[in-house]
Amino acid sequence: MHIYSKDDLYNKHVQNEASEVYLHKGIAEAAYKNILETYSTNLYTPNYFIRIALAVLTLVAIIFSGLLFGLIFQMAMVPTFLFFAFANYIALEILVRKKWYFTAGVDNLLMFFSAVFFTGAFVVNQYPGQDLAVSGIAIVICLYLSIRFVDAFMATLGYLALLVFIFLLFAKSGPIAKAAAPFLLMFVSVGFALLMKRLIKNEKMLFYRHCCRCVLQVTLLTLYASCNYFIVRELSNEMFGLNLAPNDPISLGWLFWVLTFVIPVAYVVTGVNKKDLMFIRTGLILVAASVFTFRYYYHILPIEVVLLVAGVLMIAISYAMLRYLSISKYGFSVDKKVVSNKERIDIKELIIAQVSGQKTETQAGVEFGGGSFGSGGAGGNY
Repeated sequence: MHIYSKDDLYNKHVQNEASEVYLHKGIAEAAYKNILETYSTNLYTPNYFIRIALAVLTLVAIIFSGLLFGLIFQMAMVPTFLFFAFANYIALEILVRKKWYFTAGVDNLLMFFSAVFFTGAFVVNQYPGQDLAVSGIAIVICLYLSIRFVDAFMATLGYLALLVFIFLLFAKSGPIAKAAAPFLLMFVSVGFALLMKRLIKNEKMLFYRHCCRCVLQVTLLTLYASCNYFIVRELSNEMFGLNLAPNDPISLGWLFWVLTFVIPVAYVVTGVNKKDLMFIRTGLILVAASVFTFRYYYHILPIEVVLLVAGVLMIAISYAMLRYLSISKYGFSVDKKVVSNKERIDIKELIIAQVSGQKTETQAGVEFGGGSFGSGGAGGNY
């Protein structure tokens, strides 16, 4: 299982919950500091600037050590990749055990290059079934690193590798399978989205909720990508050698056009009904993607006019929403820090309930822990 102690992970979770409530003016500063002292943790998670600096230093160390090793020993590519994969992983284990890095930049880079070098060892030479082997190995490596080091990025890469594996395996089944591949990826994306939502609510997955949230976010994007007309048409044309002319349609093209515009709107509507900003933001971004997809094939207006009109509309809608939500309505508000008295929660009751395994009754539409990306936000390093 994970390399960290359960006490450290749990205390980190409580600190993040307290930070979220404190930022929403739910508790006093003295109570917040008392929580941080009571639930102290050994995990080291610096602020984002220090994370970036540590990541850059780690990247420089990996590059120069690789160049030096290559000049001295001049080994074959496969042994060299495997050597660096295990060297990065051993360094990762040692540093995390001694320094208790937790998404600190150093551990993220070492984790990433461990996966890259190990997977790359199976890419160098050509052999039958290489694409399936590489994607399958990537799934195993990323899943292991995600579980071992509670890392959301590795979980996301593992999910993407699984999609690639399923697509390649299914596409080898024949022409009918190639035509049905987008629908399979849609079903897989929906299935994983439902699975992630269920795991997020599972108390046993407390330490992996952030990983599940990140995978859920990516499932929304892969669901849209698997039915976007541009992606389906161009990817099919490139991978399956369809040799389509610019104006040639694809099979069931009308359905992909409908889904290209319906899914972003469905995301926004779902986000409003569920009060989930993830769905709302994803839907708004994909609305723009749908417009540009349409513009790519149908040149009704010059691109500069389209951009101007889109910009004016976005500014007008944003201004109207800012005015409308200046006062909290239906659980939404412009100011994140403005929380009504009915939505405030006693952090003492929250912590006592978590320790005893009971659940506190909170107002609908309030969810804590969603704003602490990468487990940051505790200890003053928000």
